[in-house]
Parts: sequence; C-alpha cells; structure tokens
Amino acid sequence: MSQTREELKGLHQDLFELRSMVRSCGNRLDKVEETMQTILKERALETNVESLQQDLNDRNQELLLNEVELSGVAEENGENPIHIALACAAKLGLQLDEHEVVGCARAVTQWREAGARSLVLRLTRPDTRVAMLRAARVRRNLTTEGLGLKSEPRPFYINERLTLTNRRLLYLARQSVGRITWFA
Repeated sequence: MSQTREELKGLHQDLFELRSMVRSCGNRLDKVEETMQTILKERALETNVESLQQDLNDRNQELLLNEVELSGVAEENGENPIHIALACAAKLGLQLDEHEVVGCARAVTQWREAGARSLVLRLTRPDTRVAMLRAARVRRNLTTEGLGLKSEPRPFYINERLTLTNRRLLYLARQSVGRITWFA
C-alpha cells in the first residue's frame, strides 16, 4: 500500500508539473496572441496612413491641373515671369492672352543651382494647358533665343506640373526603363 501511495504521490507531482507547464504554455500563447493583435492593428494603421497619403497626393495633383512648368529658362534679376511665359507660348505657336494666365512665378525648390529654377505657369483653363503641352511635343527643339533674355540661348522645355511624389515616381519609372532597354 505504501508503495502505491508513493506512486500516487509521484503521479500527483507529475500531474502538478504538467498543469504548470500547460499554464505556462497558455500564458505564452496569450502573449503571442496579444503580439499578433498589436501587429495587425499596426498594419491596419499603416495601410490607412498609406491610403490617406495617396488620397492627399491625388488631391494635390488635381490642384496642379491648370499648371505647366517651363524649365531651361535662365533666371535673371528684374525679370517679368508672365512676359517670359507668354513669349515662350508664342514661340510654340500659341497666342496666349494675359487674361488666360492666373499667375507665373519661379518654382520653390529644396535644392537650388544658379539659374536652374523652373517657371510655373498657372492657366485659367485646362484646355489651354493641354494645347500648350501638345505644342511643346511638336516643337521640341526650341531655344530661349528671341525671348529678350540677357543669357545665352539654350533649350527650354514645357512639362506637366507634378507633385513631389509623382515626380519621384516618374524618375523611378524612367530609371527602370533605362535599365530594361540597356539589357534588351
């Protein structure tokens, strides 16, 4: 009988240890579950933030629908940006009236090289912008000669105005195309 009691005590002790291990595993599983819930919440928040950033970028791009960017036009002291933009449009074969221009100014950039800031031209109607971009595609080799600038003539370009995010995306796309055509 005493031998059976000893065996029962041993079984009781083993059962107690087994219960402790099960509790410990249960606690660890609870902690893993909490961690997973936290990770899922963080992922959902990151997704929401990315979605909001994309919406904000889309809205900012919509605000630029009536703008074009003239690059390659040297910056000079005392310049009249509207006059320069209208002269560039005339070189493209478009007769813009000052009433079709909302405003024109040099772009604000983080990095600035001497004379490298673009002119930003805001137009009253999107169809005028489209006509200007279309004319710029047809006449690609225009220079600043005859615009009344003191600097030496050099090529100027007219492009869509893009948000910083979209400009970066375009840059990356061009880099990718360059790598792909190089390997082809």
